[in-house]
Amino acid sequence: EVALRTGDLSTAEDAIRLLESAPFGRTVQGQIMASVHRGAIAGVGADLPAMRAATVLARRLGAATDIGDMPFAMMDVSHRHVFGRDDPADLEAAFAATAAAFSLAGGRAPIGWGPVGLALMAALAAEAGELEGAQKLLPRDGASLLRWGGTLGGLAAVFLSEVAAACALPELADATYRWLEPASGQLMYNAGMWTVFGSADHFLGRCASALGRIDD
Repeated sequence: EVALRTGDLSTAEDAIRLLESAPFGRTVQGQIMASVHRGAIAGVGADLPAMRAATVLARRLGAATDIGDMPFAMMDVSHRHVFGRDDPADLEAAFAATAAAFSLAGGRAPIGWGPVGLALMAALAAEAGELEGAQKLLPRDGASLLRWGGTLGGLAAVFLSEVAAACALPELADATYRWLEPASGQLMYNAGMWTVFGSADHFLGRCASALGRIDD
């Protein structure tokens, strides 16, 4: 994860090879993590078929355990979102279908993932021009999602920056900008969705635009 955040694909590949070696390589967890990180690297090249091919093993092993398919289906949707080749409304439908299938299967997401999922839905709605609907998907204090920190905070910052820019929400933009500042110069990549969403500087720029700080 650290190597991908800094854009060091060579070191990331070396780390994956270690993950595929003993003692980790023979474990289900080691194989799944190597598979999804290889998928993320393929995603950096905007190669959706390669990303899907790289994660076949993770999806097969996930389906055979209590991990299930939800994380990998979400990874697929988030990559399509990043690549920008799909209509945002189609991605909204894909996300909703994935969440519904997970719920029908009796799955329960860890605490914090529900609000982050809604933040992604809000970002998709905003990009589809559904600005009022996007704002309704966020909690009253949208910036509260950033307090989770770590993986959840990082994902929330990505989605909130898009909503803040599209919906002209300066308070949300300011809070998100301050959260993102330490990540300047890095790529936004976190476990859970295993997707390189782009550079932190891009999302800082989105927040700055909502704040009228064009020079930033």
